Amino acid sequence: MALPDRVAQKLATIVFVLTFSGGIWCWLLAAYLLFNRLTAVPTLLYLLYIWFGPGVRASHDGSWPTPWRRLLLWKTFADYFPATLIKTCDLDPDRSYLMGFHPHGILSVSAWVGFATEATGFSKQFPGLIMHGLTLKPNFKTPFLREFLLLHGMADCDRKTCVHLLSRGTGSAVLLAIGGASESLHSAPGTFDLVLSRRKGFVRVAMETGASLVPVIAFGEVDLFDTIKPPPSSRIARLQKWVEKTWGVTFPIAHGEGIVAGSGLLPRRKPLHIVVGAPIHLDKYTGDLRSEEAVKLADSYHAQYVAALQAMWNKHKEEYAPHRKQDLRIVE
Repeated sequence: MALPDRVAQKLATIVFVLTFSGGIWCWLLAAYLLFNRLTAVPTLLYLLYIWFGPGVRASHDGSWPTPWRRLLLWKTFADYFPATLIKTCDLDPDRSYLMGFHPHGILSVSAWVGFATEATGFSKQFPGLIMHGLTLKPNFKTPFLREFLLLHGMADCDRKTCVHLLSRGTGSAVLLAIGGASESLHSAPGTFDLVLSRRKGFVRVAMETGASLVPVIAFGEVDLFDTIKPPPSSRIARLQKWVEKTWGVTFPIAHGEGIVAGSGLLPRRKPLHIVVGAPIHLDKYTGDLRSEEAVKLADSYHAQYVAALQAMWNKHKEEYAPHRKQDLRIVE
């Protein structure tokens, strides 16, 4: 007997949340296997393979098959909110694209359903593009979670990886949450605070590869979790910043919906509208990216990108963010 839709959607959401807290469970499982007489040697060899051996390359080259992008599980997950991918113009498959995702939110749910999977029909809307979502490099050092990500076409967000993927030929596309962990600490319902003013590395990657920049706004992402922001001078806030600076990750204090009722760790059922903007075409820059000319050019492209992002927000905010508490702000 088939499960009722809402039950199936909640189960799919539980799978997602458990997966992305999966680093904890994966390390516990690895530790158990290491201390088990029958599995200790294979597990040690596997860890050496993914940390120091040929397995390290997997998160750089985007060579794995991606059958899990099309799992029915993810379509069910997208229907939980529901989530919709909105195309504002065609993207020519004869070009390559660096898509900037905003805002990061707590779990970047919209990035997962919109670009790491086919839950909202990315390949149908943008035929000819080969999409790779990008995430932190430590995720690919985490046993078992690594394979899960690779089977979805994910890659690490290291600069060299971005350049490699975008240089493979036409139709290459990557999605990068530009604000990263810092931006997650600003997430709160009804807001749209971005960490962007000092993030220009993505522009230099686009210049080096000739990729077009595409702004993406995930309306509703910040509404999925309520957050508690400790005072900037508090110990918790300082610890959050230290963890971010040291490890590249952070732990926003957030809660959403409970599994059965009340408050819990699941995202709230709020509509997600993921708007893909028009591309900003760049000419490939063949000179020294550290030169004064290149720096000025990067600043110019960055300003164009910010202006395009602001225009997208202004165009769609009344329809997709009618209950907002504030407009788009660049806070860092």
